[in-house]
Amino acid sequence: MSSPSRGAPVSGEAPQRRKRGRPRIERDEELQLNQTRIPEQMRGYLKAIAAYRYDTLIKMHEAAFRRFLEEKPYEQGLQFRIPRTVSDTGWVQVNLLLPETLSNQVRADAALLGVSLASYTYTVLYWWATYVYPPQAS
Repeated sequence: MSSPSRGAPVSGEAPQRRKRGRPRIERDEELQLNQTRIPEQMRGYLKAIAAYRYDTLIKMHEAAFRRFLEEKPYEQGLQFRIPRTVSDTGWVQVNLLLPETLSNQVRADAALLGVSLASYTYTVLYWWATYVYPPQAS
């Protein structure tokens, strides 16, 4: 007599889905998608910072954008950077999930400054990786 196959329902039960990854975080507000393009090397560096300091990319992105809006480094001379296309070697698309109110503030600030949302978000990530958490020389 063979045993039931792994994961097969027993006596009419519905199969249970295995939960994978981290548990979902309950949030007070919805997350909104913002897209930009960054160098793949920068993406890896930002993921390492997020894992080490913030647990998730969402928390790190939220901290970065809140601080950028508070400090306004473009008033001290930071130039907005224009992201390259994904077809350029080494550049990847990044989907940023931000709380809806923060995302609306970012969009409003970008519109007020007359820069595209992709340029604004790339500049925030560039500033975060270059000036807030600069790579240490080995």
